[in-house]
Amino acid sequence: RVAQAGALSEPNVHLTRADWLEAAIRLFMQEGVEAVRITRLAQVLAVTRGSFYWHFKDRDDLLDGLVGFWEQKNMRST
Repeated sequence: RVAQAGALSEPNVHLTRADWLEAAIRLFMQEGVEAVRITRLAQVLAVTRGSFYWHFKDRDDLLDGLVGFWEQKNMRST
């Protein structure tokens, strides 16, 4: 899991697609869509960029996933 500050809570944790999307949402809300970049997310999550490509084809795929993830998350909370 991802720690509150955005760093991994323990070494060698395998991130899920949802972990990447959660980090992307936080970054988007704090700094806007331009801040949601693969390199930046990898830094926030303390992993290599290669980890990103296990879950997403490219940044556009991440942003598309982010919309669906956001909608799903907000539907559950309403």
